[in-house]
Amino acid sequence: MVPSSIGELATACALLPAFRERHGGKICLVVDSSKRAVLEPFSEQIDVIKFVPLGVQRALSNYGVINPLEFKIGLPQNLWINQNGDGRGFSLHQLLIDHPGRGGLSFPDMYRYAMKLPWDSRITLGEIRADTAVEARIQAELKGVEPGNSVVFFTGNNSNKPAPTELWNSLAREYRRAGKKVFFNSQGGLFQPKGLDLDGPQLGLSSSVALGVCEIAGHMVSCANGLVLMALMTKTSFGIDVLLTDGVCTKGVGDFQPANPQIGSTFLVAPELVTGISRPYREWIAIEGAEDLPEIAQAIVAGSHVMSAAS
Repeated sequence: MVPSSIGELATACALLPAFRERHGGKICLVVDSSKRAVLEPFSEQIDVIKFVPLGVQRALSNYGVINPLEFKIGLPQNLWINQNGDGRGFSLHQLLIDHPGRGGLSFPDMYRYAMKLPWDSRITLGEIRADTAVEARIQAELKGVEPGNSVVFFTGNNSNKPAPTELWNSLAREYRRAGKKVFFNSQGGLFQPKGLDLDGPQLGLSSSVALGVCEIAGHMVSCANGLVLMALMTKTSFGIDVLLTDGVCTKGVGDFQPANPQIGSTFLVAPELVTGISRPYREWIAIEGAEDLPEIAQAIVAGSHVMSAAS
């Protein structure tokens, strides 16, 4: 069971071949139906899929129905970091959040830990399915996505605070000025910045089809979220710019608490996903009210040097 969000589910799926090799048996993945599209690039590694509401899955652990210390074939395993294992998973996750890049377990390592895998267990990249690629081409043609000369904005987030509205609006203007076609995909983002100048086509695509459209477009700009991790764990090549912010809300109500922007940095929390890759990948710290937001927008559009959260 993976009763959590897109990034967590994609990570678990990317480790399924290593899990099968290590533990054997068939794999039944239990997820919330809203995450159906996340499974598509990894579907060949899954024998059975069952859809169960997220709250019901979590309740099995909350009420002690599942013994977190018993790991064997035939018994359900809760892979959500905050509920899994011997009670240390939540604390280890919190250490990663409090001290990103400090050392210890990375985000993928958290799932190796939960899945009882060796630290060197490989990440297996998923692939956009043929039928999904066809749907992506249809949607791209319908919306007017120009291959290789378009950019898709993913403005929403589910945990981290969305990037400032001023930055998104500046990015849209700068990209259009540079001759790029700009598209927006807000589906799946619980929190959205207010006052966006959405002067461009809305896509409204599921995660798997959205990645297919980005592959056609050539570029995506996103907040730090699970879709970014999913993109990095699929055999896609489009460029990615990620906007890191300084707030987080884990309760889904928009009550953002101050947070180190670096907790969203793949360079720090999942470095193996961005080490030695050929695709363009950059991160930018974007703080509400900061004076450098227009300059950040110009640098992103110009394709300036990598700005990681560590710099």
